[in-house]
Amino acid sequence: MKKTHVLIIKTNTMLLIMLYSFALFSQSLHHQLSTELRQQGYKIESTISAKLCKQSSLELEYNFCSKNSYKILAFSEHPDVSDIDLILKDNHGNTIKRDKHYYSNATILFNPFRDGEYRLKIINYDCLSDLLGYNCLLIVAVR
Repeated sequence: MKKTHVLIIKTNTMLLIMLYSFALFSQSLHHQLSTELRQQGYKIESTISAKLCKQSSLELEYNFCSKNSYKILAFSEHPDVSDIDLILKDNHGNTIKRDKHYYSNATILFNPFRDGEYRLKIINYDCLSDLLGYNCLLIVAVR
């Protein structure tokens, strides 16, 4: 009986260590990307976080200004996520730009031709587990 309890404690401790290391990974990745954006002359306008399961998505409306240039980044905070996709649509639902490469991050450069509301969609296209929701971030940077 004690061996079972010790094993459970060790397993929980290992899980906490893994979760802590994933949190550090995400903070360092977010910090690294933020630093790179600032060095490129961008200012971070928004950061949106979502927990996405495999094949799930988050779609949101976002206002863009035609006098600005935007860099939109989507990435996973978790190393088990292997493919994040990012799609930008106009207010009629027509796809303007998309990044559908098989990477754990996606980037879209966007110079709006008019002010207005657009739709951003981030998709956790592929990851290790079908059941877990993984932290994903969407960053909108402007210059």
